Parts: sequence; C-alpha cells; structure tokens
Amino acid sequence: MKFKLRCVRKAYCILFFCFVSLTVSAQQDSVTNLPNFLFPSFTNCLIKFKTGELKKAVVNYNVVDEELVFQQDNTYMTLESPAVDVIDTLYVGGRVFVPFNGTAFYELISHGNVNFYMQYKKDAELIGASTAYGVKSRAANATYRKQIYGGGAGAVDLRVPSEFQLNVNNAYYLEKDGSMHKFSTKRQFLKICSDKEKEITQYIKEHDTKFNNLANLKSLVDYCNEELYK
Repeated sequence: MKFKLRCVRKAYCILFFCFVSLTVSAQQDSVTNLPNFLFPSFTNCLIKFKTGELKKAVVNYNVVDEELVFQQDNTYMTLESPAVDVIDTLYVGGRVFVPFNGTAFYELISHGNVNFYMQYKKDAELIGASTAYGVKSRAANATYRKQIYGGGAGAVDLRVPSEFQLNVNNAYYLEKDGSMHKFSTKRQFLKICSDKEKEITQYIKEHDTKFNNLANLKSLVDYCNEELYK
C-alpha cells in the first residue's frame, strides 16, 4: 500500500512511504522536550493500517497542527493524505491513538461499549496579538504553521518561534452509541449517559470524581463499561 507525506522541499520514496523532506540542521537534542509536541522526543511506534498491515516508525505528534510527524534520520515528514483514510491505530509506548478529523489523533483512554478519548491540543498565539475583549486572532495558528513548515530556503526548525506562546486546549470525548460527544463537566457527562444517570451520580458522589482529573475520569468510564454498559 502507499500513502503520501507532505513535502516542502523535495519528494522521494522509502519503502511504501511517499516522502517530502524537511531537512533539519539542528542537533538531535534540539528536537527533544518541544512544547508543541506530545512526547518528549521522537519515539518508536507501531502503525496498524486499515488494510491490517503493521509497520514500525519513529514519530512525534504536533499538538498545535494536530498531525503526526515522522522521523527518518535527520528528515521530518508529515502525512499528505488524511491519516483517517489510511491509518487504523497508532501504538506508542503502551498507549493507543486513533485518527479523527483528517490528520488528528486522539488517545483511547478507556475502551468498551463506551469509549473515552483524550484530544491533545494547543493553540498558538502571537504574543501581544489578542484582539478586542481578549479574543485571540484566528490567524495565529496559521502563521505559526508557516513558520514551522514553511518552504523557505535553509533548514526548517521544529521549535516554537519565540514570538508565539502556546495555550493548552485539550478536550475529552465519549463515544457512545456510534456518536462522539465532547464533555468537560459532570452535567455534560450525565447528559450523554442519561439512561444511567442515577447510578453514575452515585458513583461520582462516592468516589469524589473530579472532572479535571484524567485518572478519575478513566475510573468513571471503566466503571460504566464494567457495570452499566456490559
């Protein structure tokens, strides 16, 4: 099978990948602990394609652009085709990620008749570029993207440009009865699971579940799958 990776400078093929390279002149330690990436460094992973084929790769996940970045030696590549079209599951260090909405990947936190996902997302804001009433410019992320992956001459830097600050904008999702539901509060969770509202309310009370605590929420959804939605 083939799938394409977005190229900025030149295209070439390695195995079944169609690559466009981003040649980075910085040393390896300059692409570790970057705030715009999910993992501290580029990490070995196993990719399961929709065909059932399994392939190993070295990747990191850009939480601003919400896309997977592949590393091949000193070259960094991104998918040209939507990940959701070709990839079924991504396995990284015991964690499971599933493609959504084109290039984005959400982490599967709890699996069952109710699936619990975490969306890792950061918004890039030009420092001092907020508009009236504190509303951030929608152009900020696009400008950031051009600076990171832009096709200008010379090496491409994967680091965040100094004129940007990143704001965390993660989100929780429940997949129930074939539909995805975003939630952040107890009220929203109970609305999604309204058929088991009494039992879930009791569990939340007994376990003092905090909706800003990922471990608490995982335990809650595990309970739902093990006891309420068998």
